[in-house]
Order: sequence, then C-alpha cells, then structure tokens
Amino acid sequence: GTKREQAFCPYYGSSLYSFTKPDPEVISLRIGSIDQRAELPHQLQIWCDAALPWALDISGLPGRPKQ
Repeated sequence: GTKREQAFCPYYGSSLYSFTKPDPEVISLRIGSIDQRAELPHQLQIWCDAALPWALDISGLPGRPKQ
C-alpha cells in the first residue's frame, strides 16, 4: 500500500494524525486524541469496499456507556 506519514505527540508518543505524500492535504485525525471531537463533523468513510455489510449501519445495535 501507500506509505503514510504520521505525527506523534512528543510527550505521550501517541499518533495524532497521518497523511500520504501524494495527497498531503487530506489528513486522517486520530479522533480519540482531540478534546473537541464532538465539534468535528464526519466528512468521509474509507475502506467501504472491504466493509462487512452489517458494518455500514450499526445504529440498531445495543450500546454501552463504557467498555
């Protein structure tokens, strides 16, 4: 596959975002690393061709507040 560049938090070493050199304007954010994640609307889904049919709509599954 395409090589990806990644940016890491210098303090924790966690991955913050990544991008590909051919298209550096498209950035994949690691949403768990952002406090304001509720304010960021989804803009794109990827790997849809490889998704299992049930994975495209999970709204009917029961949820839990925590693991």
